[in-house]
Amino acid sequence: MEEENLKSDGKSEEKETAQDQPKETVEDSDLGNAPEEKKPNMIEEAKKAAEDLRNATAAQKAENDRRERLAAESEFGGQAKMSAPVKPKKLTDREYAQALDRGEVNPLKEDKFV
Repeated sequence: MEEENLKSDGKSEEKETAQDQPKETVEDSDLGNAPEEKKPNMIEEAKKAAEDLRNATAAQKAENDRRERLAAESEFGGQAKMSAPVKPKKLTDREYAQALDRGEVNPLKEDKFV
């Protein structure tokens, strides 16, 4: 019955033939011949990639400088890793005499004669 309706109505027949054929769109027809604004410009892409690389390098350098500064501050910021040197205690006369007998002290060196 549908075939009879299609045959009797000329417009329906045209619609069906139009539906059977694939529609050619602008995108399909210009697939190989894309206008310049659609094609990626290689020079512009290279310039953009170079600019992105420069920005990434600058950001990495800033981060590296920050880390170096923090490391230097922690290393030299007054935080000693060693304890303070132990000052020798003042010897009594008896302890000094005993140390002199053992050869631990040199009175001439202490008075800067030697």
